[in-house]
Amino acid sequence: MPRRCRPSPTPLGISKSVSGTSALPVAPSVSQSRRVVVTGLGCLTPNGSDVATTWESVVEGCSGAARITRFDPSDLPVQIACEVKDEPELANVPSKEARRMDRVLRFALLAAQEAVSHAGLDFDATDRERVMVAIGSGVGGVETLIANQRILETKGARRVSPFVVPYSIVNMPSGMVSIHFRLGGPNLSHSTACATSTHALGESAEAIARGVVDVALAGGAEAPMVPLTIAGFAAMRALSPNSESTRASRPFDVGRDGFVLGEGAAVLVLEAEDHALARGAQPLAVLSGYGASADGFHLSAPDRSGAGAIRCMRSALARAGFEPSRVDAVNAHATSTSIGDVVEARALREVFGRWTDHLPVSATKSATGHLLGAAGALEAILAISALHAQRLPPTINLETAGPGCELDHVAGKARPAQVAHILSNSFGFGGTNGSLIFSHPDA
Repeated sequence: MPRRCRPSPTPLGISKSVSGTSALPVAPSVSQSRRVVVTGLGCLTPNGSDVATTWESVVEGCSGAARITRFDPSDLPVQIACEVKDEPELANVPSKEARRMDRVLRFALLAAQEAVSHAGLDFDATDRERVMVAIGSGVGGVETLIANQRILETKGARRVSPFVVPYSIVNMPSGMVSIHFRLGGPNLSHSTACATSTHALGESAEAIARGVVDVALAGGAEAPMVPLTIAGFAAMRALSPNSESTRASRPFDVGRDGFVLGEGAAVLVLEAEDHALARGAQPLAVLSGYGASADGFHLSAPDRSGAGAIRCMRSALARAGFEPSRVDAVNAHATSTSIGDVVEARALREVFGRWTDHLPVSATKSATGHLLGAAGALEAILAISALHAQRLPPTINLETAGPGCELDHVAGKARPAQVAHILSNSFGFGGTNGSLIFSHPDA
């Protein structure tokens, strides 16, 4: 049975060794590309207030789910979620300003601060105009928007906050981080539903590879815990109605019936390898491959043939210059929905063929819930952590694989494994797909 537990912070055991300087395969659109590495990680999640506590919680099979506390959910058809429990104080931000911000902005800043600190980045010694920020969000500052709609209806237009627009727009997590660190490079915000931060990472890596920038702070942030969001997802039958919170998210299981909504933020520092080595940083991972595609099929349902997901994963493999057999493990998108999990399993079998039976698959949303726009970046952090721990996180609550979901599941508990390359998938509403491949720097 999964546990709702909060392990003490422990080191990830990341070995910061440096690989050679061989370039990535040339992308079709560029004549030459630089190797892109990860040098810093930061997150705030339902499972922990930083990377170390989050990893320990997830790898130990602890669930971040519980009854909703931010409001009384008694009138809603779904009353559980994966909420952030411990929100640290922001450094170098006046407390009054921090309290005024929408939570999605604080989440983004907290994750970015941890990532920058982890990377050892000194922006005073860096060309700030060659540092980009790409932190996306699915729903942005929805708490601010809903709160001010209530003020408008009860107290009138004059009482509406002048911050309602800047704090609610989707690009402000990225904007706030750019402002906080006084960065002058591109300031972008992807909003591609559940694939948001995967696309943010992939597109940032492409910008670095092309020489547009040297460094990127990339990821996603989400704070969707308002009654309307819960009610909306429930109306779509996307959320699990299971009131036993820690057992509700069960990707690939025969009894799966929807996801558990999550919140938080995850940010990674990406750098050109030559830039990282020149400043004395040692890479945590190489972002070896990135693929993106569209289903062109339906508002929320995936193409049941898996064609879009198949193209996406094959594109990531091609960008990395990998045969399918090079991939040692998969962090699946797997949201615990009846159709989506089957389609992803079908796509994995098509892409990896005879290797599929020996390809371990983890579905970490079983523990963290679905962080929407922040999910891909969080799962990238978990994949990189797995590369260094040589331990694959489990899919909790997976007891019996459902029809069509038969894979080499890391079910129930973590699995020791020799892994050099991990593929991570993100598939979103609107048929938007993203896949990333992370490699150990020594691989």
